[in-house]
Amino acid sequence: MPIVKQPERKIFTYQTRIRADAIQAKFLEDTATHLSQVERALFADYSRGKNILKIKSEYLSRYGITARQFNAIRINLEGKLQSIKAIQVDNLRVITHKINKISKVIARIEKNKSHIKNAHHVLHQKKRSLAIQQHKQGALSSKIASGKVSLCFGGKRLFNRQYHLKKNGYSDHAGWKEDWHQSRCQQFFLLGSKDEAMGNQSGVATLNPDSSINLRIRVPDHLSTVYGKYVTLENITLNHGKADILAALAENSLRKSLASKAEMAKKGDLFKSHGVAINYRFVQDDKSWRLFIILEKPTVTSKTDQRRGAIGVDINVSHLSVTEIDHKGNYRRAFDIPLSTYGKSRSQSLAVIGDAVSRLAAYALETGKPIVIEALDFSEKKKALNTRNKKKCRQLSAFAYASIIQHIRAKTFNLGIGLAAVNPAYSSLIGRVKFGRIYTTLSVHQAAALVIARRLFRYSERLPHCWDHIPDNTGGHLTLPVLVKIPRRHIWHTWATVMKNLQKALAAQYRMFKQRAGPSFDKWFDDADQQIPF
Repeated sequence: MPIVKQPERKIFTYQTRIRADAIQAKFLEDTATHLSQVERALFADYSRGKNILKIKSEYLSRYGITARQFNAIRINLEGKLQSIKAIQVDNLRVITHKINKISKVIARIEKNKSHIKNAHHVLHQKKRSLAIQQHKQGALSSKIASGKVSLCFGGKRLFNRQYHLKKNGYSDHAGWKEDWHQSRCQQFFLLGSKDEAMGNQSGVATLNPDSSINLRIRVPDHLSTVYGKYVTLENITLNHGKADILAALAENSLRKSLASKAEMAKKGDLFKSHGVAINYRFVQDDKSWRLFIILEKPTVTSKTDQRRGAIGVDINVSHLSVTEIDHKGNYRRAFDIPLSTYGKSRSQSLAVIGDAVSRLAAYALETGKPIVIEALDFSEKKKALNTRNKKKCRQLSAFAYASIIQHIRAKTFNLGIGLAAVNPAYSSLIGRVKFGRIYTTLSVHQAAALVIARRLFRYSERLPHCWDHIPDNTGGHLTLPVLVKIPRRHIWHTWATVMKNLQKALAAQYRMFKQRAGPSFDKWFDDADQQIPF
């Protein structure tokens, strides 16, 4: 049985607003402008093939920055490059999927030309689409092989607005250029380390009696004649993550005291086991400057035990389906938590997700059981967008799956709740066919959550003995052909055949009901495609 265990440390980011006076605001703007210029120059040298690790000393003298500021710029740039390269690989996978699908459609059209209206025209358009995708595939493959990265500082959307000035509210090119320069110089990053003063020598924080902090920022040498060596931002309030930030500062203070000569004589190098790296990112928006505080947090003592059982979670477009099992995999309880982000703003969506995840975490603490989620790449589901109706496409595109997973991981880590991610393959199918007929009160999604929870204990999910009374999409039942596991083949091979049979049965049922009820039936049967297992 796999052991559910959280990582020892996890990175958290908290933000607050800075109340800066005119001089401090000008300092932040000048610092962001200068360090952003250095980052763009570093990217240009990287694109020319230079090793950015070997030009450090050159940059320190040319741009008047400290070694730590250069390291922060380099690491920030490397993060962007790695992200773009990962996106390139994902885009290539999507394009390859499109090519395979269009090729199959072309083959089907050529085979049935005589039965397709305007087959010649349709075939021509499909071949054009195929050629476009193949061209994209070749260009992207070459870019990946060469390691080339395209990076537009300021954003491509704003960059392209210069070609349609009046449409985008600009009277002339100078107005656009001013916004363009401002968008490229709106943030900078201060890199920390656990062995530096208070976790970051470029930004040293000190605690005030009212639990606010003062942050002393090291001024780049290029700007030191104007602002001096340091600029201190005073009375920064901590609105989020206050306890974690104060704990990190206390840990760094302890390291500093243990590193004194007197303490080292008594306790040796004990100070090395203390200290927390604290990173700071300054970002300017329409209101003012925001400060992002990034730090590592150690895990807390686990409050759940998988020997009691588990809680499976099936993440859907409009809700979380939650099913609890005991240690033997038997069903105990199931319920849904509303979670619809469709049509909501970003802040509203985050609030809805936070509330739903809090309810889930509270139930896990109440039962003392770990949470099991699906290890699912949501980009795979997006490939199926063109097989769904328009409403489902909009819901699927707006579905904040990654944000939900992130919230669950953060909440379980903070509260000491065990979390495991399992392969969700055929979970909806197995839940419907095997457990939907046994536990008639379970919805299809709750049955899928039951399978996800059982997968933690590595149950093989053998084929059922009975193939009747399987829930359909209308509140009724259907019967499937009896299947037997093929010897020397994995059980999922047979489940794949079951899925094909179920999809045929549901499609046939849909056609039959539609013929009887007419066009108005589509509204009543709108959720059907969501229920077909992936």
